[in-house]
Amino acid sequence: MKDLECLIEEQKILGGSPQGREFADFDRWIQEFPEFESSFRNWTRETLNFLDRNSVRTIAQHSISQGKLVEAFLIVMTWGYSGDARGPARTRKIMEQANFEDSLSKTISFLNQDEISNAYEALIVSGPKHLSTSFGTKLLYFFSTSKGLIQPLIFDRRIFQVLIDLEMSVGKSPVLTVKQYMDYLELASKLADKYSISIGAVEEHLFILSGLSSGNYAWK
Repeated sequence: MKDLECLIEEQKILGGSPQGREFADFDRWIQEFPEFESSFRNWTRETLNFLDRNSVRTIAQHSISQGKLVEAFLIVMTWGYSGDARGPARTRKIMEQANFEDSLSKTISFLNQDEISNAYEALIVSGPKHLSTSFGTKLLYFFSTSKGLIQPLIFDRRIFQVLIDLEMSVGKSPVLTVKQYMDYLELASKLADKYSISIGAVEEHLFILSGLSSGNYAWK
C-alpha cells in the first residue's frame, strides 16, 4: 500500500495522466475492416495515428452521439490492442456474433441510466462471445459519461495481479462476476476518497504500479 501512496503523491506533483499515447496503426485495422476505412482515415488525421485515453473517449462519445455504436466499439478496441497484431482479427470474431450490436445498444442504454451492473451483465456476462472482462470493461469505461462516485473502470490482468499484491483482491481470476466488478468499483471509490483523487485516477495508478512491480513497463 505504501508504494501506491508514494506513486499517487509523486503523480500529483508531476500532474497529468501517468499513461501516455499508444501507436494506433490504423492501416492494419483498415485491412481487416475496409467497410470502415472512412472512419479510420478520419481518426488518423485527428490523432496523427496515436491514441491516449482522452482522444479515445472523445471519439467514442462522438460516435455514440451519432448512433455509430460500431465505430465507438472499434476505436476502443484499436486502443486496447495497440501493439498487438492479433487485434483486428479477434475484434472481427466478436463483431460476427449474432447479439453483438444488440448488446452494445443495451449497454449504452444502461450506462445512460448509471446502471453499471446491468451494463456489465449485458455486455460481458450475456454479451458476444470472445469479449473478455478486460476488453469489455474498456468499453464500459469509454462509453460511460457518469460523473458519480461509482463509475465504470478498466479491469484487466494487471489490475487483477496488483490488487492481489496489495491484498485487496476482489476475485480469484481476471474474469469477474457482476458482483465482483461492482466490489472493485466500490474499492476504487474508497481509495479515491482516501487519496483525494478521481476514481479514474485510481485505476490508472494501479495499472502503472503493476508495471513497476513486475518490471513490465508496456501499457498492454
